[in-house]
Amino acid sequence: NIAVGSKVLPLPEGTPLTVPGFDLAQYMERQRNAGLIIIQDGKVRFERYALGFDASGRWTSFSVAKSLTSTLVGAAVKDGYIKSLDDKVAAYIPGLKG
Repeated sequence: NIAVGSKVLPLPEGTPLTVPGFDLAQYMERQRNAGLIIIQDGKVRFERYALGFDASGRWTSFSVAKSLTSTLVGAAVKDGYIKSLDDKVAAYIPGLKG
């Protein structure tokens, strides 16, 4: 488990983003999309929820978690926190040894 930080800051609001000529609510319903958020330059430009969810709702992320994890691993390699993709995870998290 990853401990929650002591200070959680919301992302600032950016200029609202509109999608002219496109019914996003209808699209989200057809796709069974529970939420959509667009962040640009660290600011929330668009945020909508459906299927009875709101900002506090939780949904199984499926492959999104894998994509985010691979992005973070790539950043850690680039920044030198992970020396090689061939390293064992236990080299960085000893509690996983064995």
